[in-house]
Amino acid sequence: MFALTPGTARCVLVLCAAIAGLMGCTTYRYAEYGAKEPEKFYGTQPGHHRLSDYFSVDVSDYLMRFYFLGASTTTKQMIGVLKVRWYDRSDYGPRQMAYAISDDGKRLLFFDEPGAEQGKSLRTKDSVVVADLYFLDADRGQSELLQRDVHRRGIGCVEFPRNYLPYGAVHSIANIEVFAYSTERQQISVEARRRNRQCGPL
Repeated sequence: MFALTPGTARCVLVLCAAIAGLMGCTTYRYAEYGAKEPEKFYGTQPGHHRLSDYFSVDVSDYLMRFYFLGASTTTKQMIGVLKVRWYDRSDYGPRQMAYAISDDGKRLLFFDEPGAEQGKSLRTKDSVVVADLYFLDADRGQSELLQRDVHRRGIGCVEFPRNYLPYGAVHSIANIEVFAYSTERQQISVEARRRNRQCGPL
């Protein structure tokens, strides 16, 4: 029978740990990691989250459901649903791939993926999964469709303020141009930053 020496055993353990890391076995928990940077991750972990006096989000069953609370504290209106993308390795994800909210909490930008609530296949454009980009001003109380068939796309090393939501305009599967839209209704192109890998705050 083959026997491991103490030194060989240590090498095997190190090798196994390295392989596990490469296979993506580590699970990141919000309480341990995401809570340290609420600006980047708040509202994306499982549970109910009050984004402001006017909006909330529920995260469960691999879905994010956005709600408009309106003037009433007893009723809420579901305004959008997303399929959670980060559950394979984490119980939280980047806020910038889901929503943006104004500093006063009255204006919300969010993605909606038709069919997600019913478990249907998500809509695609040129083989790219796409969503609809919406804007809601609490004073008006009505969702406004800003863009159809956009790709939920952040830029990992670019830090977007919480009132900016990046998205991709799908020209083809190999050509997705990245923009960012703000709750103040300003649109800017961030494609140059993506291509040049310019990291840091927007």
